[in-house]
Amino acid sequence: MIKALVVEDEQIVALDVARCLQSGGIDVVDTVASGGDAIAAMRRHEPDVVLLDIALNGDIDGIQVASQIADQWDVPVVFLTAHGDEQTVKRAQTARPSGYLVKPFKDQDLLASVMTAVYQFDQNRAGNGESSLGSVASPSVPDLSGTEEIKKFLASVEVLSALSSDELQFIAEAAQVYQIESGKTVISRFENEPTPFIVAQGCVALVTPPERTPQVILALVTPRDSFGLFSAFDTKYGSADARTIRPSTIVSLPRRLLVSLLDRNPQVARKLSQEIYGRLLEAHSFAGSLAADRAERRVGHALLSLIPNFSRLSNATKDIPVEVSRKELAGYAGLTLETAVRVLRRFSNEGLVDLSHRRFIKVLDAKKLEEALSQDSRPASAV
Repeated sequence: MIKALVVEDEQIVALDVARCLQSGGIDVVDTVASGGDAIAAMRRHEPDVVLLDIALNGDIDGIQVASQIADQWDVPVVFLTAHGDEQTVKRAQTARPSGYLVKPFKDQDLLASVMTAVYQFDQNRAGNGESSLGSVASPSVPDLSGTEEIKKFLASVEVLSALSSDELQFIAEAAQVYQIESGKTVISRFENEPTPFIVAQGCVALVTPPERTPQVILALVTPRDSFGLFSAFDTKYGSADARTIRPSTIVSLPRRLLVSLLDRNPQVARKLSQEIYGRLLEAHSFAGSLAADRAERRVGHALLSLIPNFSRLSNATKDIPVEVSRKELAGYAGLTLETAVRVLRRFSNEGLVDLSHRRFIKVLDAKKLEEALSQDSRPASAV
């Protein structure tokens, strides 16, 4: 169910908007009347969409609130306003809203605007439609409609490309393709024999258990990444779950069949095991450093560790777009969102990253970022 936050200082209008949304099956997590309360409600509820009045009473108006939301959260914002003049619309556009409704509006128009905003936002995150990466485009969604298409996709995974055509055909015939919503578990730490998988579109995170606060992302599995084949060598993921962090297409491979193919291809098995072992060492080292490193080093090292994933996808050698939201990066670094955003703004001021895009963070100079982190060897402070 979609979770919505309503920010409106006219109580009658706020209640009417909430009623309309609820009638359309949308969960209204809160209604607030000021910009400060809106930011607090965002932290408390983490809604999927925000309905925001432009003319709010208080120190900041709706456009300023929307800009703060865009800096810290990856959610669509739909403006509600009684002003449809050109000057207001132009100023509102600077906050990059996903919708704009002029009061008074009909119930069906409100519901249509919200559903369209959420759908288009998810599609953009999944890489459909217009790319949000500017000059560096997201990889296209592979065609997985039949066995031949799945075989072609598996052959594009570097570690599997050494398998013979017959072997790829064999495993493609047994593969299953799943469309999985964001936030769903792909592999649970409680499973006795988890299924190997490859991400075709989207992103899967290896995360610590929910009872650990805050939850930490130990590794990210991006399209054509071999790390999801971990369970071919071990039937336990240990003390972590694999969960989608955006709508994803997953190709699931029968474990016993994959193990059989690896047994017949020791060179492929060795290469795969080396890749996975290296990633596990990185994840273990990164997790161990969280308690000792300062916030700046955590965020910086998180970005640097993610660069190989995304430079592989975009073939970029500089100005690398790391396609994670600020919230996802905060989870990966084991920090609060506010702390991660503060550090990113400092990096931006120093010319290390570009934060002008909502859905990804561009590392402008990886070498310069690495050098800055090596010079910052001060002990950790409270975050």
